[in-house]
Amino acid sequence: METRERAGLSGWPLFWLVATLGVLASLARYAVRTQQLDLLRDEVATRYAQMEATHQYLAAQLSATPDVRAREATLQAEWNLVGPDERAVQVIPETPATPQNSPRRPTPVPTATQAPPWYWWWLLFFGPLTTPGPPPSP
Repeated sequence: METRERAGLSGWPLFWLVATLGVLASLARYAVRTQQLDLLRDEVATRYAQMEATHQYLAAQLSATPDVRAREATLQAEWNLVGPDERAVQVIPETPATPQNSPRRPTPVPTATQAPPWYWWWLLFFGPLTTPGPPPSP
């Protein structure tokens, strides 16, 4: 009988090792995601508590003034609101006027004259033109 020694894992033990590692990796991802969701839940709970406190403060402030006009005046003073018959005006600081004769136009940049498209095809198939005069600049 011939005895075979195996160096390393193979077969079912290898399968179970890989399966176990996969399950552990999945559980680790699940744990990390759970921690992230817990942090988000706490953040949302904090924001909700802040909004609820603001709501209660504003409700108490509104109920403290029974007159509707007084409520509007209070809100407009505190929150810089505009009344129903008013228009918001934003003051724009005055800038010094530029004289009409000042040169505000940009200096024109000379552009190179381009050769017409047929010129490149002519060069490709027939070579340079033999006409007198400077060739068009590319």
